[in-house]
Amino acid sequence: MTNTAASSRASQASIVVARGSAPGRCVRAIVRASGPSLAHAFRHAFAHPLPATRCHEANRMMTAAGEIPCIVLWMPAPASFTGEDCLEALVPSNPVLLDAAVDALLASAAKQACAARHANAGEFAMRAFFNGRLELAAAEGLAAAIAATDDAELAAARMLASGALALEANAIADAAMQCLALVEVGIDFSDVEDVTAITPEALAPQLRALSLRLESISNQGAREDRASAVSRVVLFGPPNVGKSSLFNAIVGHERTVTADEIGTTRDAIVERVQFAKDITAGLIDVAGYAAKVVDGDPLAAVASQRALDEVRDADLVLMCDVAHQPMTELPQGVEGSRVLRVITKCDLATPCIVDAIFTSALASTGIDALKAQIARRLRRLPSRGAALSAVLPRQAAAIAEARALLIEAAVTTESEPRRTHWTRPEETASLLRAAIEALRPISGGFDADDVLGRVFARFCIGK
Repeated sequence: MTNTAASSRASQASIVVARGSAPGRCVRAIVRASGPSLAHAFRHAFAHPLPATRCHEANRMMTAAGEIPCIVLWMPAPASFTGEDCLEALVPSNPVLLDAAVDALLASAAKQACAARHANAGEFAMRAFFNGRLELAAAEGLAAAIAATDDAELAAARMLASGALALEANAIADAAMQCLALVEVGIDFSDVEDVTAITPEALAPQLRALSLRLESISNQGAREDRASAVSRVVLFGPPNVGKSSLFNAIVGHERTVTADEIGTTRDAIVERVQFAKDITAGLIDVAGYAAKVVDGDPLAAVASQRALDEVRDADLVLMCDVAHQPMTELPQGVEGSRVLRVITKCDLATPCIVDAIFTSALASTGIDALKAQIARRLRRLPSRGAALSAVLPRQAAAIAEARALLIEAAVTTESEPRRTHWTRPEETASLLRAAIEALRPISGGFDADDVLGRVFARFCIGK
């Protein structure tokens, strides 16, 4: 049993208090409290006593630093996030006043002989889980939302919190239970001749189909990581077209080396760029691509292939051409819908009239227009983060274990000597029971303290 889960189970009778807002100065911040009998515990903390019913009202906190004006959101149990009496006080966001407000709540509880303390990380969400107010998948989605750094990751967190994965896991577990029930009927009536609820020949394809459904879940998300949850924008074009200079201009600093010599860039260089307030993506500078590589330069061939690989995996390709040169043809396998034409070095020559964005890294011409156009194009694309199945490591391990057990059950069933009768149904039944049990952590029916401790330890204080 982990310390986080064990301490929370043992101390739910106590009141917990914490800042509910991130550190820093702003107009207002939240002080949050949860626990039993808060109205009684905090009678000395407020100028006006807390009412018996749910409300939000103006009040004043009586602190050692003086009276602090506040707005109180009062939520008596059980109609609150945690399922306990819950209070949120909006106070001026000054670090000194916040500390004074927290101290006032703890001091008031002490005067009333009520156990009160500072909250641990994730304790509010953990109490909500223990009190049946929050499913485990929703709690993990909340933790992922707290950790999200952009809209794509936030969308993935919302998918996790929606419980879609738990619903699919439950459906697969229910189907496995039905199969298990049919096998066990055969075991129970093994002494009755010609009673076979389901034959090995009929069961094996069903087990294979269930394992494929679990494989589909894994393929959607288990191999994804945080880096791949961000859209990818690749600068592509012939050597010495000015991609690296354009890359630096978009990034806003000298991120990559630029030179007049061909082949300065050999490897892919990635930088995260905020193209608009709501659009962040990975900008990738690759080596100049040449269909025919000069003999005696093996690195050039490798660099060109790497450039092609990046382009084929990109969400958006910036096809770069110099104003006074012919347009580069698209590489094979790259759809035109994923391409945005960019003319570079337009300060050196007047570009031809083409459907492209005209830029000059040297003169900083067209950079803002290019970034705006990239943002517009990325908004039309399905978000990698939204497509990312919210499969966390704990869930991925459960899915892999259940899938392996279902496959083993299918192999055991297929190896029956007689396809219409059972000789060892107990082996298949045992494997099915184990597969169903392996899926329990995803459905929320699994509350082992070691798992719960790891889940809620990822939260911050006051959540």
